[in-house]
Amino acid sequence: MIIYNCHTHVFKSKNVPERYLPLKLVRVLIKYDLTRPVARLLNSINPFSDNDMFDRYAKFIKQGNQPSQEAIFEGLKKFYPPDTRFVILSMDMDFMEVGKAPLNFEEQIKELAALKRKYPDHVYPFICTDPRRPNLLDLVKRYIETEEFKGLKVYPPLGFYPFDERLYPVYEYAEKNDLPIITHCSRGRVFYRGKIPESWLKHPKTGQPLERRDNRIFTQNFTDPDNWIYVLNDFNRLKICFGHFGGDGEWKLYQDEENPEKFGESWYNKIKKILMNPQFPNTYADISYTLADFDLLALLNITLQIPQIRKKVLFGTDFYMSNVKGTEYKFCIELRKELGEDNFKQIAEINPKTFLS
Repeated sequence: MIIYNCHTHVFKSKNVPERYLPLKLVRVLIKYDLTRPVARLLNSINPFSDNDMFDRYAKFIKQGNQPSQEAIFEGLKKFYPPDTRFVILSMDMDFMEVGKAPLNFEEQIKELAALKRKYPDHVYPFICTDPRRPNLLDLVKRYIETEEFKGLKVYPPLGFYPFDERLYPVYEYAEKNDLPIITHCSRGRVFYRGKIPESWLKHPKTGQPLERRDNRIFTQNFTDPDNWIYVLNDFNRLKICFGHFGGDGEWKLYQDEENPEKFGESWYNKIKKILMNPQFPNTYADISYTLADFDLLALLNITLQIPQIRKKVLFGTDFYMSNVKGTEYKFCIELRKELGEDNFKQIAEINPKTFLS
């Protein structure tokens, strides 16, 4: 079996905008090498949390502070057989309104292209596509056609809807060239931090009024998987993977016995309906980060018994984001054990080969 990890990251802390955390906290912890001491202190004064939670955050920050993306990648691939393939997703954080990164997005993808040249058979880079970036289509074409990037990444909570018409030339190019796209689709921690304008307080397609909330909650309007139906109606052969399959909270909402009427609202259920829709044959979902919660394995096993969905689920871990929640070892080794070889081969080799072909 050749394993394909379809959702990983290797960008560095220097690719992250300086105000991503308050008081430039990441920079301070890194500069003065305080991550481990602070983690030990917080663990000792917070006995009601997992006793390794802050250690995991420290590990996360340290991981991103490696001198190069290659060094981070070396830390990832040691958990896998030598012939494993890795989809590496770039992140365009230049427009999230938290200041500038020491190394901007174009510097990030230049370094990722160099990593691809060094590991041509093992690294599958995806270029992040933000509609606010000037000359986006030209940039995409250059990295696909010259640097051999293998697909595209879309991250709506950074401040846009996936049906933004500025993305349509990119979708047209992707559909014509059978390029896979991975979209972020969970209620995550990376989102637009700027001021929410009045023009955003109504959904552009439905006209539904949108409540002004804090940015973490409001930007979930952009991420809702239902937004992709508008795109798929216009590009029904587009190859789309819903990253994180909605997120662990949405999987739990689907199983909420106290509020069973809410199961239909869960993003897990919305994505499942899209995957089962015969009008959208090239839709997929990956389990990155979400299935780090092994309490959800039963639902994953049941999901893989649905014939229309079994061939559309992809293995991914969200390294090194997943370090906050668990370990790469647990994800890639114990998940394989719990799923069994047939199911693991389906999501880690058979389905990814189709998605990435």
